[in-house]
Amino acid sequence: MTKETFKGQPQYTLKETILSLASRLKSDNVLRSHPLRRLQTITISEKLEDYAGSILPQLKHDAGLSVSASWLISWATGTNQSLAKPFRNIIGALPLSAVAVPFEMQANRLRPMLLKDLPLGFYKSVTSDRRQLMVSTEDDKKVQCSSWNKALIQDALVNAYIYLLEGIRDNGPSTEYEYYSLWPLECSETELPIKQHFVTKLVQFKSRLFHRDLHWQNFKKSIFLDPSLRNDSNIGEIAFETLLAFYSGGSSVVMELPYHVMTNLEAYYPVEMKNKIVSKEQFFINVFLPNIENMFWRKSERNINNRDKLVISALEFENKAVRAALSSTKCIPSEPNGDLKRPTELVSPLGNLSDLFSYDDGVFPRGQNTFRLGNIIPYLVGLGMMDNYLPLNCLEERCQSVVKLNQTCGQCAIERCSKILKYLNSAYVFHGKLQRNPNELQKLQNITFFPVLKKPLRWHFSWKGNVDKHASKKTCQSGHPSNAIRLASPANLFVQGTETLVGCVKLILDETSISATGLSIRSLDVYKCLGLQGSSKSDVPYKIVFSQLRTVVQEYKEKESKDTAINCQVIVHDIYSFLDIKCANSEDISNECFQEFSKDNTILVGDQIMDASRIVFHLKHNCSPVLLGLENTDLAKYKHLWKAIGIKEHADVEDIAKVLGEKKRQLGSIPLSIKDIDLIHGLLSALKDAMDDKVIKYEDVDKSLLVNIVAPDSDGILRQTSSLCLDDSEFEIGPDTKIVNDKISPSLALALGVTTRRRKCIDDFTCLIPVGQQEKLVTRLRGILSAYPCDDGIMKELLQNADDAQASEIHFIKDFRKHGCGTIFDQKYAPLQGPALCVFNSSAFTQADLQGIHHLGIGSKRDDPLKTGQYGVGFNAVYHLTDAPSFLTKGPDLENGEMLCVFDPTCQYLPKVDEHNPGLQCVVSKIRTNYSDVLSGYLEENVFNANVGTMFRFPLRTKISPETIQISSKQVNEEDINNILEKFCTENFEALLFVKHVSKIIVSNISSGELVEEFRVEVTISEEDKRKRDEFFQVVRDVSDQYKQDSSCINELSSKEVGYTVTLTDGKRRSESFYVVQRIGFKEGFSIPETVVHALKDKKLGQLPLGGVAVVIPNIQQLIEQPKNQKDSCAVIYSKERIESNCNNGRAFCFLPLPTRTGLPCHINGHFALDHEARRSLWKEEKGYRHDWNYSIFKAIVSPAYVSALLFLKQQIFEGNHAWSIDIIYRLLHAFHSQFPLVNLAKDDDWKAFVQYLYSLIIEDKVPVFPVLLESIGNIQSTSGDMKVHID
Repeated sequence: MTKETFKGQPQYTLKETILSLASRLKSDNVLRSHPLRRLQTITISEKLEDYAGSILPQLKHDAGLSVSASWLISWATGTNQSLAKPFRNIIGALPLSAVAVPFEMQANRLRPMLLKDLPLGFYKSVTSDRRQLMVSTEDDKKVQCSSWNKALIQDALVNAYIYLLEGIRDNGPSTEYEYYSLWPLECSETELPIKQHFVTKLVQFKSRLFHRDLHWQNFKKSIFLDPSLRNDSNIGEIAFETLLAFYSGGSSVVMELPYHVMTNLEAYYPVEMKNKIVSKEQFFINVFLPNIENMFWRKSERNINNRDKLVISALEFENKAVRAALSSTKCIPSEPNGDLKRPTELVSPLGNLSDLFSYDDGVFPRGQNTFRLGNIIPYLVGLGMMDNYLPLNCLEERCQSVVKLNQTCGQCAIERCSKILKYLNSAYVFHGKLQRNPNELQKLQNITFFPVLKKPLRWHFSWKGNVDKHASKKTCQSGHPSNAIRLASPANLFVQGTETLVGCVKLILDETSISATGLSIRSLDVYKCLGLQGSSKSDVPYKIVFSQLRTVVQEYKEKESKDTAINCQVIVHDIYSFLDIKCANSEDISNECFQEFSKDNTILVGDQIMDASRIVFHLKHNCSPVLLGLENTDLAKYKHLWKAIGIKEHADVEDIAKVLGEKKRQLGSIPLSIKDIDLIHGLLSALKDAMDDKVIKYEDVDKSLLVNIVAPDSDGILRQTSSLCLDDSEFEIGPDTKIVNDKISPSLALALGVTTRRRKCIDDFTCLIPVGQQEKLVTRLRGILSAYPCDDGIMKELLQNADDAQASEIHFIKDFRKHGCGTIFDQKYAPLQGPALCVFNSSAFTQADLQGIHHLGIGSKRDDPLKTGQYGVGFNAVYHLTDAPSFLTKGPDLENGEMLCVFDPTCQYLPKVDEHNPGLQCVVSKIRTNYSDVLSGYLEENVFNANVGTMFRFPLRTKISPETIQISSKQVNEEDINNILEKFCTENFEALLFVKHVSKIIVSNISSGELVEEFRVEVTISEEDKRKRDEFFQVVRDVSDQYKQDSSCINELSSKEVGYTVTLTDGKRRSESFYVVQRIGFKEGFSIPETVVHALKDKKLGQLPLGGVAVVIPNIQQLIEQPKNQKDSCAVIYSKERIESNCNNGRAFCFLPLPTRTGLPCHINGHFALDHEARRSLWKEEKGYRHDWNYSIFKAIVSPAYVSALLFLKQQIFEGNHAWSIDIIYRLLHAFHSQFPLVNLAKDDDWKAFVQYLYSLIIEDKVPVFPVLLESIGNIQSTSGDMKVHID
């Protein structure tokens, strides 16, 4: 025996090297992590000695013969079962196996040889006489050697087998080698139980032992074709080539796999094998049919034939899913070019439908020996190929094909149209399909495939059939002389005989041409269902007849020839007769449609065409030629028609106004002739009669018509009557005012909107103020007043408005005088000249502010969160005091520098106003000239003597008349105003703490013509603090601007804080300093509630995250210098009574103070959500985004601001940390502690919750605000023991 190396393997002797190495690895316990793998080649030579023949006679002929064989041996150790713990102590048990196979080299490639009769070579445990494998018996169950043999076979032996096959693969086997030929698939499981574990290794591990061409791949990346398809002698090879060409499985490779090998693999891994096999169904559905249009099939005629074979095989394959795929796939070649079509797109060449198609239509299957065979046609019909009946969508296409056919031959198009009609009329099609499918029938009615009648020879008007250009004039290859014809859909055609009623506007069917093909269309059942119109003249729709009439009349006006005139008379009177009969016999005709028809000039009166709106039956005044009566004309016989189209007995206001308006537009500024003035007088007289008939006045006429009601002025120029006045007095009017012409009587002029000189003067310098909403204003005001108490809150609303207008001061003046009534707008204005409350502020109105006042609740402030009076309804609280508020405002942006606005919701005091326009805006310079007494109540001499400012005047409701409309039933007298202002002065000393602009409030009265001051409060602030406050509010304005564009900016807003000192003083020597902390933006880390986030996104909240506090700054020096008193003891200062007396004076602010007290020691401001329109307290409902918003303001804005205020007080009071006597320290501590809120003194749950938020914040942030007394160290002489205060 000789030994060789294989592919560079080291040379080891069987007994000394591989075994010793395996033993050493086992003893080192590293076989699992470092398994042994070796390939070895040996050559075994045998020689038959010469004397062998004498021993065995049958060998005497082979004596002296020498043979040799090369073997490839694979050695491998186990990695799993054979290394298990139970086998470690078996004497001589080494987990090593080997597999050998004979081979020979051919052309430098290895060719393994089969060895059927020799046993496999391996090393394993045997019995003591080494004649057989050791097995266990029932009497020797503890023997482990048999189990060892099993583990060795299943583990090491399988490893060696796999390694052997991999070695053959890696050393380039010969082309004759079949990769599965050496697999142990025929081994007996009882003699050598290796097959199952070999298959397991093959399937579950990554050994690349499957082979095709140059590809070696493992099981998981291999794909196999169904053997039943692969072995098909007709298409097996084609199917495999197709799978190779189109399979797209990522890195998987299509492999050959014999049936017997596949069954062995399926026996152990059926599911895995099923997933790896492309079944016949999958092949057709997923591989072949999706790629049937690939260019691969067009490379050669052979490929095309192969494709067709596969299609025919699929047709013959009785599989429901494959049939469905065939039905939906373009897979059948068609005439003439072999284009692939779906079966449903084809027509059987043997069926009844073939006459409806031509060869070039591409609907017949191609291939006399393939797809047109008698046994294949039924398959195609079964898949939807059309045979005797067309699907309705294909029927539509056949009808549409007439258009294409008409491009070359009109006669052929008519013939196909006839064939289609015959098919449609068949019992199955008509009764079986169309009548059960009205939608499809409607589609056919709208397909263009019927011939259109050409224009008759004696027709002198336009003809609908000639409107469009003819189709191409190409002739048919069949030799037909016909040119292309005009086609239309049945629904758009009328039958012959309706020319005079519809010929200009509708197409008419050419029944003559269809009859020439031998088909009488009117005899067909389907004829009645295709939508052809006008079978009877009475069935012609009247709207179409109206259109015909308008067309004929219009063309008559344009041509005006003798022929057209004669023809027009005939056609028009024929139409009138048709319409008159129709109106007489039917009450269902829509009057609305006839009224629309009457707007056009379609009535022929003699040789004049007139609009129906210019015609009435009876007309008293001469208004010709713009308005006529029919009473004595030959048109009276069509009385049913005239009544139906709306010709009236008498002219109405709208008709006459329309004629007047047209006359004005026609003449413009050209003076009227005497004849025209007489015509206008007649029309105005007729208009007056029409108004009297309806019992209406000029003011009741529709506003849209007033612009058309015109009369001549003194120069004969037509002008709107409301712009004219009578020459009836010496009252001063402007130079542009026009006087009505003296031909128009004063009574007629006044009835039609001409005004007097006095009224005209008012109209010239005033304009109406609209209410801006649909709800009645008085009703709206009553609703607002029901939410507002009649108290000092009215004054706070006015203060809010002044602050929003950036006024620096507001002045309340009680003017209880009676002003003159000599030169006022009207005598009904006189009640407004009596006692009034006047309110002045130092800013001028803008147009937006004006809109905010008269658009109740939806004013200019609503969308501006920066405005104090943001809700836009607060001003209307003044209607508690007055029925007619007004104001005089002066500023550089106003017309002539000043403007007067007066509101009159009840329409009782002002001329010109109504419920839609309940106020006047007046040019002040004109009032000073003509109505000077009106301005006397605005105190221009006493108060309002500046060029910028606004004076409000609220005449008191001192009397109530039960006959008039009332906003409020409460009378208001001087005592009521005194009481309201006294309460305002008493309770609102702190009102200016959080406002942005107003720094002064004054209350005065007019006594003996002199201004007497009663109350004053103003705020002072240092320049530095003012600068800081202004910078802060600039940030607020920037946030406000951003908020208007994107309310979600609040979520990302960084907080900004400012602190400053203000001092409030009044006229009674009261003075108090406050430290104010304002803050915008939620505290960092605060999680905004989801309800608030959604409300901001949906624009439901209009507030900014803004708030703050104001704490009283104690007089430190006064506390230090105060004489010692027993009341300064700790027990007294911190007694319950003393603490509670100092901790309950705080107020809640929403920029201005709210009526309720908080029970806190300081004032709290916040842009809170308040209760509805009155806005007098915080929102009270416990759930919802408004409650959550207030909670967020408390917790994340006001609480941090309060902490900042406490830190400021700490610094102010204890700055320098002086050593003081104990009594001074107690007073200082009391001053400091008095600013700490007590939860038990808070007025309600909201404020109790706020106190808890505050202390939680102090504790969480470890804010150093709690003092500790430290004994002073030094040369202190006080025997009482001086102390220092330490706060940390």
